[in-house]
Amino acid sequence: MDITEKITELLAVVKRHSNGPVADSMRELGVEYAVNYGVSTPTLRMIAGQFSPDHDLAHAIFHKDVRELKLLAFLIADPMQVNMNETEFWKRGITNPELAENLAMNLLGWSGVAHDVLLSWSLSDDPMLIYAAMLTGNRALIASENDPDWDWDAIGGRISRALECDNRIVWRGACSLMTRILQKAPGQEVMVKKIIADTEEKQLPCVTFLREELTWELNRKPEVL
Repeated sequence: MDITEKITELLAVVKRHSNGPVADSMRELGVEYAVNYGVSTPTLRMIAGQFSPDHDLAHAIFHKDVRELKLLAFLIADPMQVNMNETEFWKRGITNPELAENLAMNLLGWSGVAHDVLLSWSLSDDPMLIYAAMLTGNRALIASENDPDWDWDAIGGRISRALECDNRIVWRGACSLMTRILQKAPGQEVMVKKIIADTEEKQLPCVTFLREELTWELNRKPEVL
């Protein structure tokens, strides 16, 4: 099949699994897409398994105005073909938290450029890209050996920058990365401690959120407090 035929077949499969009430509830929560069939993530994973890996197909469907095609693009693409130049293609379509989460957790976090994406995108002024950057680091740490050889000084600065944003979604991403760092890179506890202390010293709006989100992990490591 050529690309057009693959897209036609893929969309037909998506439509067979459509769920109008789910799409309606997403719309009520403010998650807007031009077209949304309300297909669940587990179902999308099942569908993707029939088509992946197909990097060309992923590129062809990502900028279609259909929620499911955008999410399927992250699942169908080959992470090993993603380089920093190509990340410019993906970043142009990230308009909401669901897309940021799925791009990070299903594609970029598995790529060979996850560390570079974390450092680069976290300098953006776009909250969705900062959020995606934090989650990309999170996903990469999950898949890594303990204490990976990353540029931790730079990463600490990026997390601090994210926590200065007036955006709870960005804070959530930063907290998820900090939690993963405590789990997978215990040698960086001092860095986490400094970030927390700095937010309190600066009286940033994120302080309470940060404490609430990290309570369990901090209690497991009381020396961080």
